[in-house]
Amino acid sequence: MRNETVSYTVRYETVSFNPFSDGPLRADSCERTIRATPALGARSAAVTREVGMNDPRPAQHVLDAALKRRAEMLGTTRSLTLALEAPSPGREAAWMQRVAGCLEALRSDMAEHIETTEAPDGVHHEMVTAAPRLANPVQRLVADHEVLHERIARCHAMATHADATADAALVKAVRDDATQVVALLQRHRQRSSDLIYEAYNTDIGGAD
Repeated sequence: MRNETVSYTVRYETVSFNPFSDGPLRADSCERTIRATPALGARSAAVTREVGMNDPRPAQHVLDAALKRRAEMLGTTRSLTLALEAPSPGREAAWMQRVAGCLEALRSDMAEHIETTEAPDGVHHEMVTAAPRLANPVQRLVADHEVLHERIARCHAMATHADATADAALVKAVRDDATQVVALLQRHRQRSSDLIYEAYNTDIGGAD
């Protein structure tokens, strides 16, 4: 009995994510053709369809919202860094007012970031769905949020209360505390980037 060759075409998408960029994820449509005998071909096509269609996928709007907040907070953090680096001698009150404004913006961005990522349909839920093994690291991100929220609020209160009576000692105290906040934010961003990349690149097949 002669074996006939049958072609099976499977269509799927790959998602590319660059952890060093604040841009959106990119979904690329792909098509794969499998040629085999009917018995083997049917099995191969079924396996390919299962891998392509049933793997966990991130909701695009959830990722876009999280990355948008991430970009906004990065801009606010950079503004705070520039304010902290500005000279203060002889202009302590103006320096403190500028820093207090940046901290207020950062506090608002952090609140929105927490709301976006920790929502029941947020990116944290998406990451754990895509890669259940990342549940504990995701909880560490939540713990980061608690620390960052408290530190930013405390630093903002200190800068606001010292606004009118700022002197060199108060400037140093606020500058030191806010500089630590910036360092904590940077570490949090690194952890978040690694987890998102690991979850989606490993389980969804993102590009290198």
